[in-house]
Amino acid sequence: KFSSLYFIANGITPTQLAVIGSCQSIAKLCGYPTFGMIADSFDNAKSLLCFSLIASNSMFLLFYFPSTKSILFAHFYLLLVARAFRSYCNCIWVLIDAVTMKLIRNQTNYGKHRLFGSIA
Repeated sequence: KFSSLYFIANGITPTQLAVIGSCQSIAKLCGYPTFGMIADSFDNAKSLLCFSLIASNSMFLLFYFPSTKSILFAHFYLLLVARAFRSYCNCIWVLIDAVTMKLIRNQTNYGKHRLFGSIA
């Protein structure tokens, strides 16, 4: 939620911040259906969920270490690729829905699971 303030504090201009936000939205637009299709075709959403968590969080860790942080903020295109890749791999909700559908395959109360997942 505070990533825009973090980026501005590290020298990113508002225009560059808008480009990053747009690329993140486009990456999610491509990543959600891709990960959902892979989860459905291989019927193994749990391992894909683990991969998604590891990949997106490893990209997040690039901003923690000072050496990689300075490289990312020095080159805007590397920062753009890192954020887009993180958004592409961060398909957790799609994969959680796939796991939920697999768990309640023969039941008709998916709405209850979806409702309590939204509340939590």
